[in-house]
Amino acid sequence: IHEHALDMIDEQPLPTQQQQQQEIECPICVNDVAVCDTLSLRCGHRFCHECWADYVQSTIRNQSFNAILVSCPGHKCRTPLTDSIVRRFCRDTSQWAQYQNYVVQSFITHNESRYRFCPSPACHYIVFCNDATAAQNEDEEEDSDE
Repeated sequence: IHEHALDMIDEQPLPTQQQQQQEIECPICVNDVAVCDTLSLRCGHRFCHECWADYVQSTIRNQSFNAILVSCPGHKCRTPLTDSIVRRFCRDTSQWAQYQNYVVQSFITHNESRYRFCPSPACHYIVFCNDATAAQNEDEEEDSDE
């Protein structure tokens, strides 16, 4: 869990009323913004909502399903963003659907011994393989018998 920074997934606690009125410089856009218009994960990296939105949207737009884990944009930070944070900063429901599709594709691809996409063209169903290696071994044995 610690290796993937999953123990740091939650947002930082909200600042007090007085702290929310203070301004900080966003490390990405270098604009001064009110603390209440920023978001920080447990890693402590705090960025303005506009930069978070730009970051999440461009990450979804530019990444394939093989690399969909969205992490904090802080330098060398590997703290992952929760789905609720990703959803908050998606530009619309179609981008959220694209992200969800990437997550499903990534899961299936990383678990090919148990799950497969249906091979039929334009089919979006997923097939659960109870024991794919046993079926493959049977096929190989049949081929060698011929």
